[in-house]
Amino acid sequence: MVKAFNEYGFKVLRHFNFKFSDGQNTEVYDFNKYGHDIDICIYNHTDISLIIGDVIKSKKNLFFKPTVPERGYTTLDELGYGPYSSITYDKPSFEHYTKEEVNNFYETDVNKWIQSRSNKWFNQFKPLGTEINEEDYYLIVGQCYGDEVVKRHDFGSYKEKVEQIINEISRLDKNRKIVVKLHPYINGENQPMVGGFGEYIRNEIEKISSSVVVYTGNLSIHDFLPKARCVFISNSGAGIEAMMHNKPIVSWGNPEYHWATYRLIHLSDIIRAIRVEDWFDSFKQQQFLYWYTKHYCFYDYESCYRRVGEVI
Repeated sequence: MVKAFNEYGFKVLRHFNFKFSDGQNTEVYDFNKYGHDIDICIYNHTDISLIIGDVIKSKKNLFFKPTVPERGYTTLDELGYGPYSSITYDKPSFEHYTKEEVNNFYETDVNKWIQSRSNKWFNQFKPLGTEINEEDYYLIVGQCYGDEVVKRHDFGSYKEKVEQIINEISRLDKNRKIVVKLHPYINGENQPMVGGFGEYIRNEIEKISSSVVVYTGNLSIHDFLPKARCVFISNSGAGIEAMMHNKPIVSWGNPEYHWATYRLIHLSDIIRAIRVEDWFDSFKQQQFLYWYTKHYCFYDYESCYRRVGEVI
């Protein structure tokens, strides 16, 4: 990204605590030298609502954040990241891509990501170790209960919303199982959940209905998607991974990809959301995934140079 900004004529300074892993040498920002004479200030993993108080005053703020589908993919946005991004509010132009373009993308890139069980983390998740016995189930993808994206980008009790949704699905459909995959980092560390908050959440969820099966630990989402009927999710990046598997997505946390999901605004509307055959548009969802990974994210110098040009 430094090289891209340099190519657009910017001098890049860095905060004294910021280190580049690839060894790029940049000058440390010195207030006595530069003051507030800054054109663009770039932040990692935050948003405009938190840039208040004693901060560097700049003409423009930008926010970058690593994202799915695999390590190296990054977003650069004017509002923030994930659900609190500009593309959540302004519908992107993604519905003009042809079937030939999209099919080729799925046959090459998407197939590679699925086969390699790709993820944005620095590690590979463990194989499930056994087949999921259920078929045609509702998959609920859990997020960290204390994460910004469910506490501030969405708001209200995430725990209560998850439990209400499970209860409503089990009331409406007595014939299908509800599989809940809790976030592997729900205890704040990358390890299977033994005791602690994760175990408490599992016990709370399992009390709701005999239809519920809860999975915990450092497991890959790719093991859970193939047999799912549809995916219920607030606003996790796992929604992008669900698109790889062509699964209908019901979202309630207003994610940036809500343009290709069923937006669950009212709990009572789950009765229509679970009738996926009435609303799911697989090709539209594929078009969004193509646009998101190929034209919104950056992942190499060429795509970074393009994205920097778009936001400056």
